[in-house]
Amino acid sequence: MATLEFPHVVRDAVHGNIPFTALEREVIDHPLFQRLRHIVQLGFLHLVFPSATHTRFEHSLGVMHLAGRLLTAALTNQERLLARHGDPALPGTARLIAPLREARVLQAVRLAALIHDLGHGPFSHASETLTLDRAAAVWSDPALPRWLRDHFAREIKAGAEVTHEWYTLLMAVRLFADLPPNGRALLRDVLALLQPGIGCDPSSPLSRHRLLPFLHGLLSSELDADRMDYLLRDSRSAGVRYGLYDLDRIAAALCFTGGKKPGPAIHESGLHAFEDYLISRYQMYLQVYTHKTNTAFEEMFVALCSGLSLSYPADSAGFLSFTDRTFPAQVAARLAELPSGERARRAALADSLFVARKPWKLAWQATAFDAIPAEAAHFRRLVARLKKAGETGQVCVYESRRSLSRLAPSGAEAHAPEGGLPILRKNAARGGLEVCDIRRVSYVLDAFRKPIAIWRIYARPDRLGKVRGICSGGR
Repeated sequence: MATLEFPHVVRDAVHGNIPFTALEREVIDHPLFQRLRHIVQLGFLHLVFPSATHTRFEHSLGVMHLAGRLLTAALTNQERLLARHGDPALPGTARLIAPLREARVLQAVRLAALIHDLGHGPFSHASETLTLDRAAAVWSDPALPRWLRDHFAREIKAGAEVTHEWYTLLMAVRLFADLPPNGRALLRDVLALLQPGIGCDPSSPLSRHRLLPFLHGLLSSELDADRMDYLLRDSRSAGVRYGLYDLDRIAAALCFTGGKKPGPAIHESGLHAFEDYLISRYQMYLQVYTHKTNTAFEEMFVALCSGLSLSYPADSAGFLSFTDRTFPAQVAARLAELPSGERARRAALADSLFVARKPWKLAWQATAFDAIPAEAAHFRRLVARLKKAGETGQVCVYESRRSLSRLAPSGAEAHAPEGGLPILRKNAARGGLEVCDIRRVSYVLDAFRKPIAIWRIYARPDRLGKVRGICSGGR
């Protein structure tokens, strides 16, 4: 069986040496991928943690490396379990070993991981509030493959929002058009690994052996290469220890289940390492990603760009110049079109954001794990008060509500078919292995059952006292 060759290597601050193939080098050297050097990974967080200046470029290399490592580790672990317990304990998985070891499969997985962030806009997630082009001409362009046009048509008909992930698909088509034939032949499989609704190439091993659910899980799940890289990378660059976890132990326990939809699983020996990984995500979310000053800058960015008709370019040339470095000038050009009073107000905001680092000040905040509807209602009342007092233009508001694990919900959601991560554990009574839902054996996971909600109101520094006074009134 043919194997991938890795004639190139790059040194990475997180993973050490990252080897890569000749085809991967073609992708890395392409201008649409090199553009990621100018998109910071954490938006405005470097204004809080000065060393957090790493980019989507190096993160993408790390995800590629981890995706390949996790696939290889899962195969090695699965073979060891099959040798010890036999196929009856892991039904339907022995037949998957050979196709999963095909060079085409590994290459497709690594390429999908490499380009997964290709469509990000300036300052990463902060720019997702900008207009994303829903024009039919963009998503039904005859130059796009028919299967991708059909995918976009289904999504638009279903009312799905255009996201940066759509732009990843769009730019990937243009990038792959410049690759040699062996790269162009992988396009559909690579994009299907990112968005399974596209469907694999019918002739590929991903389709013939129903490998997509498992391989997609390595790129987007509770145990995916994306999260596993950014936790380590963001933690290191920010200078904090919250995002550290035992990657080696998780990789040594990763395996997969069989059936009609093979998917990632974990051996019980890696359960506590996985729980530690979840705790790392929790700590990074509260201590780093939602740091009060970072969210202030994010909401200032939203307020600055609101109504300026700034949008993601759909053409390659425009997208190449759509970066952190060029965006302030694009904002300035739009501000010049505004009436003088509004132009001056927004120019001061742009200066505070892009030049002087002067965040608006926190006037009020609340965090809730319980009684979320009551706190949300109070937040809306405060916003209404500020509007009535004529302070709307002097404040910006932040609201976040999320569960840090899609495995966590209890009740009816816990029994959904796409439910928990499978755990392989020894059956003490019968011997051998059994598969159970992680939510039956993890007490730590239950702590993530409730979503975390955060509300904040920020005020321009010269209006801080007035806004705090309004927010301090009775509920």
